[in-house]
Amino acid sequence: MRHLILALTCSLVWLTSCHMEATTKFYADRTGSAEVYISLDDHLASQMKNEGDSEAPTYNGTKVKDLPRDWTSLYDMALAQNDSAALLDKDTVELMKLIQVKFDIRNEKFRGYGFRIDRASEKEFIDFAKTIESFHPAASVDKEKTEMSTQALKVSWDGQKLIIPLGSQLDDPQDNENTKKVNDEPDPAYDMIKTMFEDANCSITYRYAFENKIKKIKGEHDFFRKVDDHTVEFKLDFMQLMEMSEKGQTLKKKDEVVTVFVK
Repeated sequence: MRHLILALTCSLVWLTSCHMEATTKFYADRTGSAEVYISLDDHLASQMKNEGDSEAPTYNGTKVKDLPRDWTSLYDMALAQNDSAALLDKDTVELMKLIQVKFDIRNEKFRGYGFRIDRASEKEFIDFAKTIESFHPAASVDKEKTEMSTQALKVSWDGQKLIIPLGSQLDDPQDNENTKKVNDEPDPAYDMIKTMFEDANCSITYRYAFENKIKKIKGEHDFFRKVDDHTVEFKLDFMQLMEMSEKGQTLKKKDEVVTVFVK
């Protein structure tokens, strides 16, 4: 159990750059809006390597000092950077005009970034999630794990029901043949990771809000809950996973898909 949780939480910490929060809202006209922010804590920010020389650090080929601090469309950002290659495809250009981005830069250091899209169609919503993946610091290292961090954004919405693909974001140890019970054995790596990130608030949080009231929910997951009559939430929390490991706990509810129906 401990080995599994250690591997999962290491991936979670890197994939979210400590903390990822996505807030979405879905409307009766079958559109949806979303705002996503990914941040780095002090420790992870100090570990992130900048491209280029130290006097002019860059991110994805752009000087950090030139990244937009205020909401800017990807289209305007590409124009400002003279990125003609990004503007060749008509469909791509239309998507870039819909998606806005801003960066958190402090003392010329990259500390996080946000994306948002307003009143998007189902296809545009999925393309929005893929765009976030492409900007992720880990995208060039592990594409599969990067896709996992936005899995629950790739939803299906028809104006009356939202299908949320939670996927196997947390495998149940009972279903994992490679999991070994080592709770009674000392594990230096586990203890080091726990100490390093104990106060880092590492987590992935998805909030789904609806214009109309929620009628019913099909599917259950230990980390999925109804917040109020218009909102549900799915949250993976690093310290909660560590506590599960220490107590030898497994998931009680683990549906890979949850469907929310509205009135």
